[in-house]
Amino acid sequence: VKFHKRLCYCEYFSYPGVVAPCLGIHPIQCWGSQEQRSVRLQDLDSALPLFQKYRDEIVAVGEIGLDFTPWYAPHAEHRDEQEAVFRRQLEISKALDLPVNVHSRSAAKVTIAVLKEEGIQQALLHNFAGKPSVAMEGVQAGYFFSFPPAVSRNEQRVKLIKQIPLEHICLETDSPALGPDKQLWAKCL
Repeated sequence: VKFHKRLCYCEYFSYPGVVAPCLGIHPIQCWGSQEQRSVRLQDLDSALPLFQKYRDEIVAVGEIGLDFTPWYAPHAEHRDEQEAVFRRQLEISKALDLPVNVHSRSAAKVTIAVLKEEGIQQALLHNFAGKPSVAMEGVQAGYFFSFPPAVSRNEQRVKLIKQIPLEHICLETDSPALGPDKQLWAKCL
């Protein structure tokens, strides 16, 4: 039901060819008043029929991926289950011949390795924060990397971006949360 509402918003408020929906199960889940937690295989179950139902409307599978930050994935079982959910969605993207929009936090090397192992040809790594050497593996595989304006506040990320060929870089907003002005974000809360 929630995805159908989002799809209606896209149709009503979007500009054709500019804003389009993706569908995927994020590696961090939060339902209602629950605290955020690592994704589980059962979280994917309810979404599986939606991939077929909306296959003609969605333009990518995402935002999917891995988030190995310790407070979300403190144990190997959490990371293994995230990877299983990620791999299953990569299989779906291949079956539907769709690109993937990938979340990767504290898991860049594993994320790129899984994408390559699964034979993914078209990937956008959203707000990428991995090492330059890992990014270059992704560049060699033909992947794209997107960055929000907030990276201008982080010297390490600026150095990373300078090493990625311009033709592999996309811009994103994620504003105001990841906009260039921290104070503006605080005002919006």
